[in-house]
Amino acid sequence: MFLVVYNDFRIIYTDDRFDRAPSFTVKPQDTVAISGSKVVLECIANGFPKPRVTWLQDGSPVVLGSGYSILGESNLVIGSVSVAQAGNYTCQAKSESLKEEATAKLQVHCE
Repeated sequence: MFLVVYNDFRIIYTDDRFDRAPSFTVKPQDTVAISGSKVVLECIANGFPKPRVTWLQDGSPVVLGSGYSILGESNLVIGSVSVAQAGNYTCQAKSESLKEEATAKLQVHCE
C-alpha cells in the first residue's frame, strides 16, 4: 500500500506486487460425523504470492488419495470417514517464508 498526494487529495493505492502474509477467508470448523459419512473441512487462504495450502492430521501430513482428496483449491474431503480419522486437522497456508495455520477438531461416532 502506498500514498499519493495530488492537489491536496490523498489517494491510497494497494499494489498486489507487494508481499502479503497468508490469511484465511474461511477456516475449518470443529465437526462431528458418523462413521462412513462424507466430511468436508473447508479452508480458503489468500495472500501474495498465493499461498500453498496443505493439511495435517494431529501434526502429520495428510496423504491425498488414501481416503482424502481436495475439493476446489483447498477444501479437504474425507470420502468415508472412520474412527481412526478423528483428531485435529490443521489447514496450513505457506507463502515463501510466511505461514498461517487454522485447526479444527473432527470427532467421529459409530452409528
